[in-house]
Amino acid sequence: MILNFLSLIFVVGVHMFCHGEVAAAQKKVGQARLVVDLVTLGSGERLRGAFTGLDADGNVTMAVQRDWLKKTRPEMYDDVTRDEMVEAKQAMTELRTRIQTWLSENPKPNALVTFLEVELERVDARLAKFDDAVAGDVGSQFVLLKFQRRDVKYSFAQSPENRRIALLAWRERFENVETREAADLEKQLRDRGIDPAADIPDLAGRLPATRQDDNEWAARRAIIEYELAGKLDFQGIGKALVRTDDGAAKVGIEQLLPELLPQLLQDQLGGQLADLLQEPGTKPQQGSAKSTSDFSGPIREAERDGRKGFRVTTVDLNLQQKRANVETRFLAKLPNGKWETIWSHKASSDPSKPRPDIQRQIENDPQVAEALKLAKSLGLGAGGQLETAMNFGSATMEAQKAADQAFFRFLDANVNRLDGPRLSWPAKRLLDEK
Repeated sequence: MILNFLSLIFVVGVHMFCHGEVAAAQKKVGQARLVVDLVTLGSGERLRGAFTGLDADGNVTMAVQRDWLKKTRPEMYDDVTRDEMVEAKQAMTELRTRIQTWLSENPKPNALVTFLEVELERVDARLAKFDDAVAGDVGSQFVLLKFQRRDVKYSFAQSPENRRIALLAWRERFENVETREAADLEKQLRDRGIDPAADIPDLAGRLPATRQDDNEWAARRAIIEYELAGKLDFQGIGKALVRTDDGAAKVGIEQLLPELLPQLLQDQLGGQLADLLQEPGTKPQQGSAKSTSDFSGPIREAERDGRKGFRVTTVDLNLQQKRANVETRFLAKLPNGKWETIWSHKASSDPSKPRPDIQRQIENDPQVAEALKLAKSLGLGAGGQLETAMNFGSATMEAQKAADQAFFRFLDANVNRLDGPRLSWPAKRLLDEK
């Protein structure tokens, strides 16, 4: 999911937060040598930590180390932690009630029940620790700060590589992470035998307990049920979406090539081969890859199956820019009955790059082989059209692999616990069922 705790939600939150004039701050070379995100509020207070998201109301959340905030901004620390214990207890009590309600619904299968029971025990144990804790001490390494985006005077978001170094350094509790350069911290990590490019930091348990609104809880339930109670996946080109999970016939990108080839060739051959390659009784889909994806079909199927979430992956081929694009999304049903994209990732690939292994895999697919046979029999392979189509097909499969990896990281981050990492997504992605 993800690269746990902050890594994936940072990507979401940072891209939402650092936009327009704010994003321009990323060009400052001096800040890029560090590993933490920075923000200066209109009040003049400068904060160092990690952005974790932006909600629909424009509230930015930033995680900062408790000790750093207490030392450098004591007044702010006292203000944000004054009611921290009360809020943490409320969050955990609410979570316990939600888990108990979920269990009372007799969920299936046993894997989901076991997960919920284990989580309930963990939440109870954390509540017990609160009762035994010293007054005001919630025991978390980080404090979560919230402020309005309009109150930000300046901000800088680190690269994913530097951000991972920060997470690992925080995990190892290195000193002065907020002010040290990336190269210095990376060397210290490697001296400990930690590879910043391979090690996946998990700091979810070091965040303070925070309440989840109904939308976030619905999204979290959808992710957990998708992982433990049965996956629902769709894949296709434009509006042509087919089900691809275990509940349907397996369809991969290579099996969608008979649709990709006509799309590519019709631009170059006036549609002649495109028409011939369509299935009998169907009409050519003019410009299908450029159309807006329509998820009403998958939504209807999800509703019929009583699902709360599903994944959909779409392909867009851009001949002019010579790019093969694959976008994968996870949609969840919110309490108001609407379906919303709560996570998405787009992967692009250059079709001019040779990929002989992938191309052989495509050529060995029976459906693609038949399409190629037909094209060659018509003498339409001259001029490199078929080669272009195959190159785009290979690039598409490579982009899909990258999109799949991003989705698996998203899942990994969000199926370990029910109180984090925080789920945050753009507010204007609402999809009404039609």
